Amino acid sequence: MRYLLILFLNINILLSYNLNIKTFSANFEQIVTSANSEKIVYKGKIKLKEPYLAYWEYIQPISKKIYINNIKVVIIEPELEQAIVTKLDKSINLFYLLKKSKKVSSSILEAKFNNRVYYITLDNKFIKNITYIDELDNKIMIKFTDQINNKKLLDQEFKYNIPIYYDIIKN
Repeated sequence: MRYLLILFLNINILLSYNLNIKTFSANFEQIVTSANSEKIVYKGKIKLKEPYLAYWEYIQPISKKIYINNIKVVIIEPELEQAIVTKLDKSINLFYLLKKSKKVSSSILEAKFNNRVYYITLDNKFIKNITYIDELDNKIMIKFTDQINNKKLLDQEFKYNIPIYYDIIKN
């Protein structure tokens, strides 16, 4: 979950970075490569709405839905019939971080957060991918396809519904 929170914060930084993007939706492929070169690939969909709403839907290899707002994260895991509800543990000023982001080349940005460096590759006005090394020395690459920027997204699209028979874990 920590990976998703950090990623969410950094995607918001990128969306603010002179791209004039207020909403973002795309398909994603998240590739996690361990230090010994083992790979796990996750696929799904993402929606983001400025200033702080996010919805991640993991489709493969497992089903999982993650809803994020400025104070709470809800993870719904259908295969386990459970939901995890927790508060965001860190609140940061995204615009401050944006000001600290650096353009490495015409298509690559570098952002630093929590002693970690993120590389964001752009393709015109679209986010091609984000890469970083996590605290377990895994290389994380998230590729985005079929992007739509600035499509009207209603706040309702970011509201979760936990089935009544699910176990609810609160942190």
